[in-house]
Amino acid sequence: MEVHIEDENHPKKRKFIFENVANDLISNGFQVNATVCHNKWKNLMRSYKTAKDNMLKTGRGPTRFLFFSEMDGVLGEKPSSSATHTLESNNLQNLPDTLPPPEMSAMSSPSSSRSSTPTLTRSKEKKGSILQIKKEEFRRKHERHKEKMRLLEIRNKVEEQKVNLLQEILNKLNS
Repeated sequence: MEVHIEDENHPKKRKFIFENVANDLISNGFQVNATVCHNKWKNLMRSYKTAKDNMLKTGRGPTRFLFFSEMDGVLGEKPSSSATHTLESNNLQNLPDTLPPPEMSAMSSPSSSRSSTPTLTRSKEKKGSILQIKKEEFRRKHERHKEKMRLLEIRNKVEEQKVNLLQEILNKLNS
């Protein structure tokens, strides 16, 4: 399936993904058809999404999914398989102008003895870095919006000047 995963987003090749997968499996000696491959893929996707959801904060608990690492390698960055992160628009005033650099103390360092300072787990580090990335994206989007508004104001002023000049010309021609 990894070979054909790029075709999933292609409008014309999408129809034939599972036929191609079935043909590949048949050439390797398996007796399957496109429907069986499609059903297997749907079940794998459902199990993967359930396992991924259960790993998040809102999940119900640990689940075991045998092919999780392989599926995550193929689908990990797709929006359909990962949770979306949003920021509230009314918290714009609370965002800092610049994001602080990540703290070195937050990363756990390997040591032979146990230290008395607490270290963040990987999931907390990931959540913190994702939050920082999303804040930065939101800040950039806000900056682009402000620039766009500034340019629109300039454009409106120029259009207003044009209208005034045309009115003056029309008044002079009529008098």
